[in-house]
Amino acid sequence: MIEASCRVYRIILLAYPARLRQEFGLDMLAVFEEQLQDASREGLRKMIRVWTRAVWETVRVAAPAHLAPGSYGIAVLSLLSSSVLFLLLFWAGGFGRHCVK
Repeated sequence: MIEASCRVYRIILLAYPARLRQEFGLDMLAVFEEQLQDASREGLRKMIRVWTRAVWETVRVAAPAHLAPGSYGIAVLSLLSSSVLFLLLFWAGGFGRHCVK
């Protein structure tokens, strides 16, 4: 689940401005992975909390950079929020447990 989450987060990082992503992207990914690993020891609820903070940060930092007139910011924000909601429902429903042996 952590590996899949990191892949999704790597895609979410594309929503950040290129300059910020180039300078801090790898560090952001490393911190996210570390937070998920710590949270996984305490259960799904803690992992959801990590994801909630990551999405909130994306909305707060990345979205405003793309919401200028003529941009695709609203579409990006919609895609990100829908994707995260799907993942949370997928995990909450226990469907992910059947995919991993």
